[in-house]
Order: sequence, then C-alpha cells, then structure tokens
Amino acid sequence: MVGPLGLVNKAGLWYLVAAPAGCVHDRLGVRVFRVARIASARPLAEPFERPAGFDLAAFWRQWSAEFEASRPQLPVTLRASPRALAILGEVFGQAAGPALAGAMPPDEYGWRVLTLSFEHERAAAHRLAGFGDQVEVLAPPSVRAGLVATARQILGRYDSAERRSERA
Repeated sequence: MVGPLGLVNKAGLWYLVAAPAGCVHDRLGVRVFRVARIASARPLAEPFERPAGFDLAAFWRQWSAEFEASRPQLPVTLRASPRALAILGEVFGQAAGPALAGAMPPDEYGWRVLTLSFEHERAAAHRLAGFGDQVEVLAPPSVRAGLVATARQILGRYDSAERRSERA
C-alpha cells in the first residue's frame, strides 16, 4: 500500500513516486516505481494526505542523481569520426557533454578519442554498433570483440535473408 506523491515521465517512461503506508512523513520511505511494472492497483477507502512541503521536482532531481551514481559503469575508450561526433549528443544525451569535453584534440582527419560510460559490455557493443564504421573501440578488448560478434550476427541475418530470396 502506498500513497501517491506524483508521476514523472523520464525519456518516455512513467514513474510513480509514492510513500509506503505509514511512512508518509519519512523522506527515506519515499520510493519510485516504474509504472509499466505495476501489475494492479486499486484505490483504498482511506484518504492519503500529501506531506506538507514535499517537492516532487526536488525529490526527483536528488533521486535521479543518486540512482545514476549507483549504476555500474564501464568506461569505453573510442575514436569517433566527425560524423559520429556530430550526433553523439542526440544518441547519448547529456552523457555526451562530459565525454566531448574530455576528448582528445582531433587528428588530421577530425577523429577524436573520447571515453563513454556504459552499464556493461553488451550495452556498449549494441549501442556503438549503430555508428557502423564511424567509431573504433580502443578499449576494453571485450567491447571490441562484442562489436565484431554483433557485426557478424547482422551480416549473418542479411546474408541468410538474401539466400532465401534468391531461392524464391
């Protein structure tokens, strides 16, 4: 049982900020639930009073910062072409800012070395695969290997589809 304190939309996902029953005046009791994971809900007869002075925006800023800091982070060093650099912010959002600020100066072709953080190797390989040949992972080797495996899977998918269409 929870008392709703607000709904927040972050990157198209909805979150319920709520206080578990009996904890409405204890900020530590406030929890965040992803709405898509709520299996059922029903209103109760007892009214819920929003705690005086609760600031949803302030709570969300602090909770988001703490959540981001608690996530596992895998630094990935890569070379990026001018084309990749131009869309880095669109693809990675705010995380691109610090990465670009800490990037090495461009080489003679405009490519820059920078470091991005990912939750794990698979996430890094899958997100970077969309850049095609416009990025080159320098480290760690496991992400390079993951990109090679992803590229082979993509080639296998389309090679098989071409062979099927040729037989038809």
